[in-house]
Amino acid sequence: MSVIAPQVLERIQLWGRHLGNRDQWPEWYVWSGGWYENNCEATVYVTWPIDAGSVVFDVGGYEGAWSRKIIEKYDPILHFFEPVPRAFKIAHEHLSGNPKVQFHHYAVGAENLQVTFRDCDRDGAGEYAEGEPTLTLPMRRFSDVLEETGVSRIDLMALNIEGGEYEFLDHLIVSGCLGVIERIMIQWHWRGEGDHERQQALQEHMAQTHKMVWNYGAHEAWEKR
Repeated sequence: MSVIAPQVLERIQLWGRHLGNRDQWPEWYVWSGGWYENNCEATVYVTWPIDAGSVVFDVGGYEGAWSRKIIEKYDPILHFFEPVPRAFKIAHEHLSGNPKVQFHHYAVGAENLQVTFRDCDRDGAGEYAEGEPTLTLPMRRFSDVLEETGVSRIDLMALNIEGGEYEFLDHLIVSGCLGVIERIMIQWHWRGEGDHERQQALQEHMAQTHKMVWNYGAHEAWEKR
């Protein structure tokens, strides 16, 4: 019996190529099973071929839970990105004692602009909590941020930006920034018409330079070929 909430399972199944004809799968596509059934939070989510000299970007780090696990296990050089003040404050309290962590208190994307977030006490602040007060917060163009940091190789990027991944990944591809990322873990959010098609188009582009190494529906990981 599935431990995935029925509405989540239905959403995954509506999209999942894994339910279709395997003969029609593209050569790069893999299906690894259910995220919860495979206890992925304790396995693939925090298991990577990195070490203390690796550079990790946590994009949409929220309160820093994933970053804390990665630091405890690998002690890498870590860049933490989170725009929402309440979540950023919590992450900063937990991570600021580590000199290998650099904090970036803004969103990153394809453009330099102001974006609206909901002021709520959970992740997904850009999408959830209807009726909650809104916050207008800065977004920085990622290619500019990368140039400013002087980082020429990202060993691992975690990307969880609540629906902003489509524009962000498109920017990585068009700007050439995807080429400096050795591994990227993506959490997809399907909330608008055409999101699945946009996802698949981005995957086709990514497959030209990266290999899909695991795929658990809304969560997938790629590494450079």
